[in-house]
Parts: sequence; structure tokens; C-alpha cells
Amino acid sequence: MFWTTIPASIISLIVYSIVGLNTNVESVIESELLTNMISNFESLYSFNLYLLIPILIILIGSIMRLPSIPVMLLSVAVAGILAMIFQGISINDLFTSIVNGFNINMIDKEGLVIESIIPEVSKLVTHGGLNSMMGVALITFCAFSFSGVLASTSSLEVILENMMQLVKKDGTLVFYTVISTILMAFTVGSVHLTILLPGELFKDIYAKRGLAPENLSRTLEDAGTIIMPIVPWSLSGVYMVECLGVDVFAFMPWAILCYLCFILAIIYGYTGIGIKRISTDSNI
Repeated sequence: MFWTTIPASIISLIVYSIVGLNTNVESVIESELLTNMISNFESLYSFNLYLLIPILIILIGSIMRLPSIPVMLLSVAVAGILAMIFQGISINDLFTSIVNGFNINMIDKEGLVIESIIPEVSKLVTHGGLNSMMGVALITFCAFSFSGVLASTSSLEVILENMMQLVKKDGTLVFYTVISTILMAFTVGSVHLTILLPGELFKDIYAKRGLAPENLSRTLEDAGTIIMPIVPWSLSGVYMVECLGVDVFAFMPWAILCYLCFILAIIYGYTGIGIKRISTDSNI
């Protein structure tokens, strides 16, 4: 995956750096408002290096390939303990925030006057909780139900099999894999089916053309998993909208990594760069 992800990440960082260095923050946010927001955050929270521990737990768990759920639960537990120690959150408010979300009234800090917190800061930090994710859960349920119908009727398989009759070159095969995977992503909105269905359909064709299965796996990642944040009805898309508070089409132009990876995959397919080959008579 380094062949597509690394160059796409570097290009994205270059674009963000150029835009960031040439953007006047005060033209986007009033300087007085920005100063007040920073001051409010400093009065609300006690910042220190210990607050990075939950993030480090996630990173270390990922590097060591530990089970995701126990690592995330440990990170949440440590974050809760740190909130009680440094932010003055009571254990009752801690569990309340898990269900109903956080609000600034939960902070018990000496000298803090909640009324002095400006609405912009209050709106920014007051959200979250399991209840806020019910909409996401409903969309996910509907997406999987729709995906099940498509999988059971074999509708997409018929389309993809007809498309494969046009494949004459490796580049064309990669191109159709990308297009099919993207269409699947926007059709079903499920990352699992987006990868599994095209993967099953294309694996024999890749083997017949002497292409290693790693090529297919990488292309499915580039055109399936990575673009999910820009699919409005996918779990990733809904999550991004909830976190950023803006519509998918608002941040889509800046989600450079999401579409640059599959563009690079197509270029590599036609040029042969980063394409791993196997003998056509090898056992896969």
C-alpha cells in the first residue's frame, strides 16, 4: 500500500501546507473571537502531557497489532480517569457524558465561571455520547439491509461480469476494478461489501493475467476503504459529518487522500509501476 498511500499523503501535506501558509486566519475568524476562544479553553481545561496517554495507548496497540476493542476500552477508561483527576469531572458526570454527551457544566474547576464561556466554545465542546450516534446506527442498519438485498439477488455480480469481458490490458483491469469498487461503495455504503464482492469477482481474473493478489487487495483499499469518508450515507461519511459539523460536499475537495489514492492506482496499472507479477501457472 506504500506505493499509493505514501505519495498521496505527501502530496496532501504539501497542498495543506501551501494553503495553510497562505491563509490569513483573521480573515476567516475574527481575531477578537479567536483570542476569546483560546482564553476560554485555557480556563476550561488543564492541559498537560498526561492527556496524551489515551492517544498513545491507541497508537501502541495499533503498532503491536493488539485486539482493537480491548485497546479502545482501555484508552476510554484512562481518558475518564484523567478527566476526573485534571478536569474535575465527577464519576457520575463521566458516565452521563458517555451516554448523553459532554457539556461544560460538568467541569468543576476553582475560579471557573461558566457564564463567561462564549457560545462558540460551548457549542464546540458540548456534544457526543452514545445517544448522538443513534442516527449513525440507523443509517448503518439501513445500509446493511440494502446491501443484503443486492448480495442475495446477485445484481451487482451480473454488471461486473459483463464489464470484465472488455478487459484487455492490466491497466484496464485496474481501471475497471477502481470504477466497480467506487460504484459499489456509493451503492451499498458498506466498506465490508465494497471490498468483499469486487474482491471475489476480480481475484480469478487477476490470477489469469499473472497479477499477484496484493495488487487487487491494494486497489480495493484505494478505491473502497479510503473513499468511504466522502460517501455521504456510509458509516465513515456520517461520522465525519458529525465530527466536523459540515456537509460531506463541504470537506470533499480537501479530502485529497480519498481520491488521490485510486488515481495513483490507475496510473500504476497502465505504467506497471508498483505492480507485482506472478507466474500464470503459480498456485494462488
